[in-house]
Amino acid sequence: MPPIFEQTRPWVEAGKVQLRHIMVGVLKKDSPQKAIALLAADDPIQALRKHQRGDEIAPLDKLPRDKEDELLANNQLMNSLGLAATPVTFYQTGENERLSVTQGAPGEEELVKMMGSPKP
Repeated sequence: MPPIFEQTRPWVEAGKVQLRHIMVGVLKKDSPQKAIALLAADDPIQALRKHQRGDEIAPLDKLPRDKEDELLANNQLMNSLGLAATPVTFYQTGENERLSVTQGAPGEEELVKMMGSPKP
């Protein structure tokens, strides 16, 4: 199954949804360094796109302190919400709808529900 970043492209590119990525470093031993490398990139969006396409991101040898602090805050937020899997997607399908959450990669049916419409 493709990463959620790729799965959501049709809705994002059609202007139907906006996504906000909150980087955490929890999967592997070098995940924090890689997440910080994404946060510290000159163009974080482009770096994330390359990473999601399978390009390897090199962990940084010297970690910028402000990015370490940002990652720590993101990881603490994840823990405080009791989240255990990535990706985690919070979404609201209508103006008065409650906030819903999906942990892990969504299936096709759930993706359509999350995006609020069939694939454009």
